[in-house]
Formats: sequence, structure tokens, C-alpha cells
Amino acid sequence: MAWQPTAKRRRVFLLGTELAVMATTSFSLVSYADSLSAGSVIVDLIGSIVSAAGFVAIMLAMGLYGRDTMYSSMASIQRFAMAYFIFFFAAYVALVVAGPLVMFGFWSADLSFVGVTGGSAAVVLLFRIFFVHILSLDWFKRRLVIVGCGNKAAKLCRVIVGKLQHEAVVVATVRFTEDEFAPDLIVPVSVNGDLLGLCERVSADEIIVARDDQRGMPIDELLHCRTVGIRIRDYITFLEEEIGYIDVNELRPSALIFSWGFDRSPAFLASKRLFDVVVSVLILFFALPLALFAAVAIVIDSRGPIFFRQDRVGLNGHRFQILKFRSMRVDAERHGPQWAAAQDNRVTTIGRILRKTRIDEIPQLINVLKGDMSFVGPRPERPFFVDSLRVEIPYYDERHKMKPGLTGWAQINYPYGASVEDAKEKLAYDLYYAKYASLMLDLMIALQTLKVVMFPSGAR
Repeated sequence: MAWQPTAKRRRVFLLGTELAVMATTSFSLVSYADSLSAGSVIVDLIGSIVSAAGFVAIMLAMGLYGRDTMYSSMASIQRFAMAYFIFFFAAYVALVVAGPLVMFGFWSADLSFVGVTGGSAAVVLLFRIFFVHILSLDWFKRRLVIVGCGNKAAKLCRVIVGKLQHEAVVVATVRFTEDEFAPDLIVPVSVNGDLLGLCERVSADEIIVARDDQRGMPIDELLHCRTVGIRIRDYITFLEEEIGYIDVNELRPSALIFSWGFDRSPAFLASKRLFDVVVSVLILFFALPLALFAAVAIVIDSRGPIFFRQDRVGLNGHRFQILKFRSMRVDAERHGPQWAAAQDNRVTTIGRILRKTRIDEIPQLINVLKGDMSFVGPRPERPFFVDSLRVEIPYYDERHKMKPGLTGWAQINYPYGASVEDAKEKLAYDLYYAKYASLMLDLMIALQTLKVVMFPSGAR
């Protein structure tokens, strides 16, 4: 049986391997140049590792480890080129400011900084194209058997075909009772009590239990499969681990009560607060010229205040006033609160630019420093909408058990939401973040927010 890594392991393996390839190539090129002069091997090694880590971090920020780009050669090349441009500019500035010996040691003999970084990046790009092509082959795809053939199984099949088509394939869907509903997408297979035999015939790697009705579960059949080494997960766990998404429509309280996660220890909260303050201060420092330009543009474009204040719901339902650059007319809600539309005529000319580029959200860093918000967390919603959404969407209030964020897991995985259905989809991601929140996840989300800013999807 071939190696069938999970989606998360593919990304971790690719990131780690590209980091090693970049560092090794850089070190080899610099060492060759220094062999012609009197360069330091230690400086070369440290410089190569630092530059490789910086480049991979920028690649992560540009979304190069996401499904939308990882399996698309054209998208990978385009974003890779942009990532290299950002890396080269940042590294060059660092070299000029700190000096070549301190930073990388790349100014050696006849080999220029451009040659080292460009050569290393080219090797990484070629490796990525080869690696992704190999992993896209059917031989490396996980072969899944779905137990169930109702609406839940159909939804699971759509997710696999739509988001995991390069990583997994459904080889069979199993019906144990004749009264199970089978949508058009499902072609059920009857196993006559021999689920293990079916799995062996189709070389299954994993079984996903996705029955609409949990009664009459084939426990003995599933136990036989598990004891011979076939992995078994239920519908909720599969989506959670593969997509980073908790389906609130199918969620049962026990799935949250008896699972690990939801760390709210004093150490985590203190480290998260320190992260919030440090990141917010740094961004405010570098974004100050941009904020001043935005303020002047707002004054010139339309009459009204520069800043916009609005009540939002925060931690434990506490209300606070969010601060943003004004992007709409001052009479935008004369008819009452409403969702933002795709082509909202209430948005000013400058406001449209500010919203597309997320510049209008820079003042929210003040809310983060005040402690009303965190840098990463569920986006805060207005009380008017919260009152209706908590009635229509199960578990909606669970997102208020942690501070709202300037950015979040839902923001980097789902486009702008402006309806009840969108709010339900975003809650699925918010619950995942609430469960698995950590400093490392916050850092990853913060990096990938750059992708949302540079490649806006659905901003209104």
C-alpha cells in the first residue's frame, strides 16, 4: 500500500521539506563562494537557515500551503513570484541596515545576493512542482469507504470531491439497511455483513461513518475493520481534522464536551495577550503613514467624521465600540441595520478602496490594545444581528466565549459573509478556532491574513 498522508501531514511535510531544500541550497551556494575567499562557515549556515525560514514564512503568508494554490501550478508560480519579490526586498533592506556579516553573509566573492536567493528559490519552486505532481497521483490518494448513504454521506462526498480531490477518493459508499435514503450522488453498495471483505477488495485506507440515523450501527463490522489497522472516523471528526471546520448542523454537545481542546489556562491567556500587544504595536508603527493617508482621503472624499464607531458584541456578550475608518456615507443606516451588499451603494469611493484592502480596519488595533479585542479570534458582530442569529443558528453564543479578533480562522478560510447562511458557515470555522486556539495557530492565522489582504475575496 502506498503512503497516503492526511491533508495536514502533506502541508507540514511540504513546508518542512521546502525549508530544508532552501536552507541547503543557500548554504551550498554561499559556501562555494566563500571557498574562493575567507568566509565563515558558521555565518553562512546561520544565514542560510534564517533566510530559508523567512522565505517559507512569506510563502505561508501568501497562501502557498493552501489547497487553492498548492495543487495549481499556475497559481503557485504567480504567488511564488510575489513571495520572492517580498522576500528579496525585505532581505535586501535588512542587509543594508544590519550588514552582510550580521544577517546572511551573502556578499561573498563573485556570487551576488541575487544569485543566492534567486538560485535557492528556483530550486524550491522546481521541487514544489515535482512534489505536488507526485502527490496528486491516484497512487498517493487515500482510499475512503463511507458508511452511510443519506444526506450526511452526500454532503461528505461533495466536500471530498470539491476540496480533497487531490488527496482522497471515495471508493465505496455502504448501505446496511434498505430504508436508508440514497441521494443521486450516492451509489450504495450492499456488503451483506462483510464490511471488512469490501475494504480489502477496494484497498481501503479509511472508513468514514456518516449515517443520518445512528441506530443500528454495525459495531461488530467496524470493530473487525479497526482491529486489522483500517482507520475509522466519524463525519464530524473527519471534517474537523481535514477541513478545519465543525458542522454545526450535525454537531452534538457530546462531541464538544468529551473532546480535548478549549484551552483557557492562565498561561495561554497571558501569552495570547502578549502576542496581541506586540503584533498590534508593530503593525501600528509601520501602518501609521498609510493610516494618515487614509484619513486625509476620507476628508477629501466625503463629508463626515474620519472614524466610525459601532457597538459590537465581545467576550461573554459584553458590548464595546469598535473603531474603524469610515467607509460609508454618514446616513448609511437611516433605514436601520442591514447586511453589506456586494455592490453596496452606501460605500464611498475611497471607502470601497479601504474595504477591499482592509485599511479601514487599522484603527481596530486600538481596540486590541485596549483589551476589547484580540488580534486573532471570531469577528465581532453587531448586537442587532447577534440577537437574531443566536435564535436561528445552534451554538452561536459559543463564539462569544473568547475575545473577538481583528482577523480569524474564518476570515482566512471563508469569504465575507452577509447572510444567515454565511454566518452559519463562518461559525463552523469559529468553533474550530475556539477549540484549537493556540499561540502557534494565532501566528499562522496572522501570517495568512496577508494573503487575504493581497488577494481579497468577497470584501464589501
